[in-house]
Amino acid sequence: MDNAEFHAEADFTGIRFQATASFNNSEFQNTTSFEKASFGRPPEFFETEIHEDVDFSGVDWESAEQSYSRWLHRNDDPVSIRKQAGKAVRAWDRLALIMGKQDKLPERHDFFRLKMHAQRQRDGFTLLSAANWLFDTLSDYGWGVRRAFSWWIGHIAMGAVILADGWQTVGRLSPTAWLSALQIRWLSFVWVHWGGICMMCKGPSKVPPVIPIGCSPRLEQSRPSSAPYCCSWCF
Repeated sequence: MDNAEFHAEADFTGIRFQATASFNNSEFQNTTSFEKASFGRPPEFFETEIHEDVDFSGVDWESAEQSYSRWLHRNDDPVSIRKQAGKAVRAWDRLALIMGKQDKLPERHDFFRLKMHAQRQRDGFTLLSAANWLFDTLSDYGWGVRRAFSWWIGHIAMGAVILADGWQTVGRLSPTAWLSALQIRWLSFVWVHWGGICMMCKGPSKVPPVIPIGCSPRLEQSRPSSAPYCCSWCF
């Protein structure tokens, strides 16, 4: 469908595109719907004008991603797989750009995510691919607020567990021990956010004031000499 002009409403709802759906150099002048459609390969919209009322909701992109999957095509020519994945990167990037120009941020991120996935398939097992995967897993490329918040809470909890070395089981904690537990969690929170300042401080006057809660004698003894009173500040 290259070089096509759609003056009336273009409705592709539920249609399955087996081969590459190519709409290059085309113009959609009216409402356009790809709702619940599926694509065997990444669709191409290069140099295409798309009406603002375009709907990609419920589209099945799984088959398109499988078309250049290194795992599913592990017996194929690696050069061919890289070529297909590189073509997919450009196709997803173009759709992300179109959605970005229309300020459709959720749709833009959907295509950006697909682009980043395709980059991993194109580049194979590299350091950048590992960073790409980590960024996806930890925060959905900056879009997964709840996922990132969960990792943040887990980071604080992990710090609290490390600082709580030597505790007894929770069921046997005395009221004083419970207070120490709260202090350790507070210290973990402060170190997560202010650890760099705490490590560099040379005295109480160099560090922003924080309400003191008391200090653990064991931690005070382990305070590095290069950072006097850091422990008492953090607590």
